[in-house]
Amino acid sequence: MAGVDTTHPQYSASRERWQRCRDLFEGTDAVKGAGETYLPKLAGQKPAAYAAYKTRAVFYNGFARTVQGLVGSVFRKSPSVTVPEALQASLLDVTRSGVPFEALAMRVLEDVLTVGRRGVLLDQPVNAPANAAPYWVLYAEDQIVNWRTTVIDGQRRLSLLVLKERIEDAADAFAVSYVDQYRELRVADGMVVVQLYRNGTGEHKGTLVKHDLPIVLTRRGEKLTAIPFVFFSPTGLEPDVVKPPLLDLADVNLSHYRTSADLEHGRHFTGLPQPWVAGVTGDDKLQIGSSVAWKFSDPNAKAGYLEFTGQGLKELREALEEKATQMAILGARMLEGQKPGVEAAETVKLRHAGDSATLKSIAMVCSMGLTECLRWHAWWAGQDVKEGDVSCELNTDFFGLRLTAEEVKTLMLAWQSNAISYETFYDRLTEGGWSRPGISSKQELEDIAIGDDATGPPTLPEPAVV
Repeated sequence: MAGVDTTHPQYSASRERWQRCRDLFEGTDAVKGAGETYLPKLAGQKPAAYAAYKTRAVFYNGFARTVQGLVGSVFRKSPSVTVPEALQASLLDVTRSGVPFEALAMRVLEDVLTVGRRGVLLDQPVNAPANAAPYWVLYAEDQIVNWRTTVIDGQRRLSLLVLKERIEDAADAFAVSYVDQYRELRVADGMVVVQLYRNGTGEHKGTLVKHDLPIVLTRRGEKLTAIPFVFFSPTGLEPDVVKPPLLDLADVNLSHYRTSADLEHGRHFTGLPQPWVAGVTGDDKLQIGSSVAWKFSDPNAKAGYLEFTGQGLKELREALEEKATQMAILGARMLEGQKPGVEAAETVKLRHAGDSATLKSIAMVCSMGLTECLRWHAWWAGQDVKEGDVSCELNTDFFGLRLTAEEVKTLMLAWQSNAISYETFYDRLTEGGWSRPGISSKQELEDIAIGDDATGPPTLPEPAVV
């Protein structure tokens, strides 16, 4: 009979590729630590020889560099977040463990790019005050083990969710150890019920048993009717598992690693000097060095060094370059060689149009999911929010170019001659990286006025007429 630890079929089918992407993101230690999973032994290779073969291999992490570069492109500008003023302070620590909202948003995007999946649960302590803000809990792809959806009130909603957690075992005051715990959230009789499961003891050892009594989630004394959990994926907020967006890049990166291993293996054996002799009899060992010389009684005896010739290593070097180019095409822009000269801004945009479109759609989906989390956050904290009162928009301008001093001067002349409004002038400064993040044009003018006359009320300057 299936138990709470039963995994969803999509979960079981995706574990291997999730692990592949995770190991690549972690880097050399994880990839080489997986041994033959990513670098098979050569035919007839002994353990010691394989260990040396693996050690010589160079793992160039184009996958992680790409993920980090894409996340950096989105967060080169802070997200635009709208919440009621009463909740702004709570966004400085949404997890109640020191993680602010923006840092959590970065983790969500990073995981969506890495494995194509992330989940956020909003929860509340049982005895929390009525208007207390909930805390957010991040769940990785391998922690969301099972789920089910049902049509409720004409809409398909989450009716079952099982989360696997790793919690610290407090049985020993000094030793740090962890135990597995399963959290089941189920919609039953129109309310959300939470039940925890842990490994049993005594006659129940080796089986998962219920831990503590079930909890009914409430808000202001009213029972929740929907599970406060948000799924994130590259294509939407549905619970279905989708392919990691950079999986193809991951596979090319592993192929690049295997080719590197073969190249370094070949260099090791062909690059070391190998002496040879012919026409020499006797079992005496021949020493090599500047202080010794070989003398042979047979005038026909010969000696020399083996020298590698052939195209094998050249082919391997070319293969590495080809795979690096493939990674660039698949999204590793940081691996692209810089073009000579200075490219126009529009040329750069066109050259990266495919990548930016994909990243833009993922950023937009993450914005939708984070907005949903913020709505839960505000609602559970007692805020009756309307449409538009709560929102989050991640940056989708990945190619911001800083204005030059000459361009700023031209904009200033246009404003002073009434060719453009101050709002347009300030907007161009913001886009060009010449303004403070999050400061409106009105606030900037007020700050200028305060700086000019701190004793009087701020007045907005009029542009000079030329």
